[in-house]
Amino acid sequence: MDQGSSKKTLMIWGMGNPLHGDDGAGVRAAELLQERLREREAYEVRNCETQPENFLGLLRRNPPERLLICDASDMGLPPGSLRRFTPQEMTQENWSTHGYPLERLLEPFLDTLPVVCLGIQPESTELGMELSPSVAQGVEELVRFIEEDRWEEILPLTTL
Repeated sequence: MDQGSSKKTLMIWGMGNPLHGDDGAGVRAAELLQERLREREAYEVRNCETQPENFLGLLRRNPPERLLICDASDMGLPPGSLRRFTPQEMTQENWSTHGYPLERLLEPFLDTLPVVCLGIQPESTELGMELSPSVAQGVEELVRFIEEDRWEEILPLTTL
């Protein structure tokens, strides 16, 4: 990278409801990434929980080069499994719901902002604050992929 170019920026959104067990997987990933990526200026991690619309202003004011979204996603896989997909590949059947559909919220940005969704298969979204062991392990694996800048190695959803 030459001295005149700016550093790449990656914004990461952790989404989910931490009061519903494994639905909090994206939130837990964001918490871990906030701790572990604190010193890396090119990263901005936000814990959106169930309100991603509250973070759209950040995308407008200071758009990153790429947005990664971490969330629980029912993909019909073993609990804790990871998959990578685009907002266009999202459906209400496989993406956890957080009010207004995420694809619609991001629609104004999709022509200029690359968005990648990283889904974690939940085991249970029953009331409770603990992640199941398999999903907690999946969160750790996801965080490692992101820390090591290897998140593109997560299998695409289309491999199902």
